[in-house]
Amino acid sequence: MQYDLIIIGSGPAGIATAEYFINSDKKVLIIESGNENKILNYDYKKSKSKGDFKINFREERKKAFFGTSALWKAPGVGGTFWEFDLIDFEYKGLLKWGIEYNELKKAYQEAWKYLNISNQLSNLDLKIENKGWRALRKKYSIKIASSHFTFGKNYENFIIKKGREIFDSKNINIIFNRNLKEIVLNNSKNKVEKIITIDNKGLEKSFFAKEIVLSTGCFENNKILLNLIYKNNLNCKSAGRYITFHPYINIGKVAIGKYNNFSKKELKELNQAFILKNNNKDSQNKINYGISISPRVQKNIISKTILKKIQIIKRRFLEKNFYAFLSTLLKFIISFDIFKYLIYKFKCYKNDPKEIDIAISFEHLPSPKNRVIINKKYNSLEIKSCLSRKNLNFLKDIISENQSNLKKIFPEFKAKRINLEVLNFETGNHHHGGTIIGNENIGVVNQNLKFYNLKNLYIAGSSIFPNSSIYNPTFTIIAMSLRLSKYLFSKIS
Repeated sequence: MQYDLIIIGSGPAGIATAEYFINSDKKVLIIESGNENKILNYDYKKSKSKGDFKINFREERKKAFFGTSALWKAPGVGGTFWEFDLIDFEYKGLLKWGIEYNELKKAYQEAWKYLNISNQLSNLDLKIENKGWRALRKKYSIKIASSHFTFGKNYENFIIKKGREIFDSKNINIIFNRNLKEIVLNNSKNKVEKIITIDNKGLEKSFFAKEIVLSTGCFENNKILLNLIYKNNLNCKSAGRYITFHPYINIGKVAIGKYNNFSKKELKELNQAFILKNNNKDSQNKINYGISISPRVQKNIISKTILKKIQIIKRRFLEKNFYAFLSTLLKFIISFDIFKYLIYKFKCYKNDPKEIDIAISFEHLPSPKNRVIINKKYNSLEIKSCLSRKNLNFLKDIISENQSNLKKIFPEFKAKRINLEVLNFETGNHHHGGTIIGNENIGVVNQNLKFYNLKNLYIAGSSIFPNSSIYNPTFTIIAMSLRLSKYLFSKIS
């Protein structure tokens, strides 16, 4: 079957790439290996990682409509959107994006409209009058993320709305539970001839299109492209390289005391998603980093069974299934579980934070040594990643500088002793690189996200990021994918 555009993957990148084609006269096919409603795991058992980062392959790679970010549908999980900083484009130690920062800013404006969120973040500040906080704000500026989708059902409603737009668009066909088996090339024309897919029953089907977009998530994009390169003996030295993550490290804590006695309202403000940026010009000229502040409360434990019952009651109410809602609620009220739940909620209310954790999120410098390798025997991933000596020296400097600042501001601050030689970092569940944007010498895709080696294969998602900044990548993924959508629609038209 012939299409104008095939999009492989229905994560944030794939769905945003389809945006300009909705209700147009162009035939579009979206292929998703996951399920419309369920969130499934990729096969991860043979995948391995080596180096300075711990990778939980089971949790960090998901099959679903809207990809791993579909996990945000649970209230209070994820859903924060950040713009990258100018330093991410200007710092000499980073790879170049192949586009100017003002081009990305234009794409961000399109992304705010797409998400139907007003971008007023630059005017926001936290409403805190605490003496220590005021002193802190003299040394640090503040950058706040949009958390519009973090609470309630806002993000789930957005996914439902966007899904309905695509499902109702007569020119777009979306197929679930179908995996990409092979990308077949026409070597004489230097382009993709067709793609071969396979469903859960093992039945194969081929599809043809003028343009193909690979948008299956960072690791999966790398896996598919590397297999394509190996099989067809393509020359692309940077493929699978310059993998970066979002490392962070706890540098100390502040005991809440007389000098810095935050009110409940102020502690609630501190729970917003924000980053503190050092105003020191010398510090600003270094690699990008930010300070995060998180009130820490002692965890109250409650049975998962009870929480599940509460979720069912809420769902019945939201579904307006009032008979089932009242029936389920009554059973819960007359059970002993109601007392356990009320005690749990009372403890949560009375359990005020006694300490504030302070951590540094910092740029993971790109290196060709940080790479994805395919284990051909199992067709699994092997990730090699480390922090360079330059990265570690920078980290050592900013830890010392900021611990000193915090001690002067908060007398109760207790600095954490850190041995940088034996650290093992989390990834932040964010992966970038491997199919990076850039010039022909170092890039895998060009400024329009076209794979250099083929005329009609494009790549979308965080795998095209030449550097990672320090922020959740989802908003930048959406912005760059909308930019790609606009370009492809114009080209095909």
